[in-house]
Amino acid sequence: MFRNRAMRIALGLCLIPASLAIASVAMASGPTFTGPSSSLPTGTVTYGPTGSGGVSPDSTWSCAVTMSNATFHAGIGTHGAVLVYGAQICTGTGYANERVGTSIWDDANDTLVAGWNYSDWTSDSSSDKNSELLCTNNTDSFEFSGIGEGEAVSGADFQYVTSLDPEIITCGY
Repeated sequence: MFRNRAMRIALGLCLIPASLAIASVAMASGPTFTGPSSSLPTGTVTYGPTGSGGVSPDSTWSCAVTMSNATFHAGIGTHGAVLVYGAQICTGTGYANERVGTSIWDDANDTLVAGWNYSDWTSDSSSDKNSELLCTNNTDSFEFSGIGEGEAVSGADFQYVTSLDPEIITCGY
């Protein structure tokens, strides 16, 4: 499911080349996202180097990327806003510099509607970032998900994750 989204993002919006979109999911060192699942409120993926691959197999590190479900906030703008929140926490040595990026996806229309927003590169073990979609009306309803991208080793290794439960929210854009 998510691989198709990555391809649609890459091909439909020309944000990243198709070859990079495939590599980002298929070649990341950690497991790829396999949701959705109704048992968890957010999507999570862990990645890092392995003994037979990865960007720095001689160092020991792991990063976990989490992505929240989309939520509606009435107090933002004239008609409210949809917000998502992503975070990355890294352990070990060799992961720096790291950052996390977020965006909002309209599931029903296969459209990226907000993002990409990236945290600053940091050598700290954690980073977080949110994305916001201001609603243009309060009559249209769409099914929104969050997409997060964790990057480590200055972008040499990365992984995508999506929120597990798309939310139908009354928010036109």
